[in-house]
Amino acid sequence: MDEDYPERRHTAYHEAGHAIAAIKTPRGAVEHIDICDRNNNDAESGGTNCSSVTADDAFRVYGGPWAHVKFYRPADALTFYDVLTCIYANNDDQDLFIHYAERDAEIFTAETFEDWHERADGVMSAAWEAQEVQNLAEEMLARAKKIRLSNGQLLIRDSWRDRWVCKDFVPAPEEGKGLVGPLPPFNH
Repeated sequence: MDEDYPERRHTAYHEAGHAIAAIKTPRGAVEHIDICDRNNNDAESGGTNCSSVTADDAFRVYGGPWAHVKFYRPADALTFYDVLTCIYANNDDQDLFIHYAERDAEIFTAETFEDWHERADGVMSAAWEAQEVQNLAEEMLARAKKIRLSNGQLLIRDSWRDRWVCKDFVPAPEEGKGLVGPLPPFNH
């Protein structure tokens, strides 16, 4: 494993964003976070498996690209299109976001998503201001043996790679209102 691959830092921030978005939701939880360099075998460089109520599934996806963009532009207020551009650059995030949006990729408008983005951005901006995203990313980059998340979950580092696992992961129930809520419906 190349421990200093060029995208390592932004991978850590991206995956931290997914994890923080998940734990901000009602009963959201992280199963594992992985920032290893897998470019040599499957063209990915990280992954986060987490859970939230179904209403917040899109927000969980959005959190990673939001943190990714914020890492590069920490002083900027982010727009829906700023984050959407990053979603489009990641096949996994794009596929999931389009699935949760229940629409084709071409049918995204800022007006349709303005209220939803404001709610999502508000949650992520508060976590950024509290240094939650940055602290989680930096702990992973430092290869901390244990990471305690703000929801109380304890993640333990897998010694074989840069992966942190929650041994007592309990998935969120599917039903519930959620924090940010589902993406706006698509009206044909």
